[in-house]
Amino acid sequence: MAGIIDDIKGLYAQSETVAKYVLINIGVFLFLKILLFIFWAAQASHIDPVLWLALPSDLSLFSTRPWTLVTYMFLHEGFWHLLVNMLWLHFGGRILYDLMGAKKFVKTYWMGGLIGGLLFVLSFNLIPALQGSYPPLLGASAAVFAVFIAITTYAPDYEVGLPFIGPVKLKWIALVFIVLSLPNNNGNMGGHIAHAGGALWGYIWASQLKQGRDLGAWFDRLADYVSTFYFGRKRTKFTVHRNSNSSVPMSNAEQKGEKQQEIDRILDKISKSGYESLSASEKEILFKASDKG
Repeated sequence: MAGIIDDIKGLYAQSETVAKYVLINIGVFLFLKILLFIFWAAQASHIDPVLWLALPSDLSLFSTRPWTLVTYMFLHEGFWHLLVNMLWLHFGGRILYDLMGAKKFVKTYWMGGLIGGLLFVLSFNLIPALQGSYPPLLGASAAVFAVFIAITTYAPDYEVGLPFIGPVKLKWIALVFIVLSLPNNNGNMGGHIAHAGGALWGYIWASQLKQGRDLGAWFDRLADYVSTFYFGRKRTKFTVHRNSNSSVPMSNAEQKGEKQQEIDRILDKISKSGYESLSASEKEILFKASDKG
């Protein structure tokens, strides 16, 4: 058993950020299955851990379980629900990670999940047509919607090579993604509300980011505070100068403006000609920008 645990720890440590989130979701799913089996074997099947981890739509119940706003976005009961979410998360998350960096992927996942969850709770307590029925919410769908819509908004013409089809622009894949997720008669209105919340955040955030405004900057500050508090680490800051012959440093606004213009130019080139069309120096610029997230 110790060897298996060490192998799992090693796999997690060697994985990049998107894969880590996929592994966390899979790990929670397997842990839940083991827990349910233990309760069944102990003849305690009346204890349902899902109810303590899923996000309740009843406001009074949510007030006693605030942690569910976090736990629900990593919780899946059905295998196919998990599989579909993880495939879309890996697909869209990898593109976002490559173009925008690990920190922006993490921020998009969390903010999409949080806003989707809050919209779900508020809707079932403010919209008369939804009141009287208070289903719980679980699954990473709101976070996945945020990730996929964010990267599509940021780089809609980015081309992806699909098996049997060839290169397809991200905006057309997103259209299919949205159509497949439209409400139907399966009664999962709460899930669709959460999807809308995540998608809305992804669209607004990426649209503003293209204009140089990061609406989720506060999340970065909070993450830095938590990281410093628990791990004693602070982000290293660098000063960039105009050129090697100048001793006058650029202002933060000038640095960000010039960097963003260069990144936008590279993203346009990727959209038109694909990632492989980039020169070595352009790939390095994009990699450094992504690494700083």
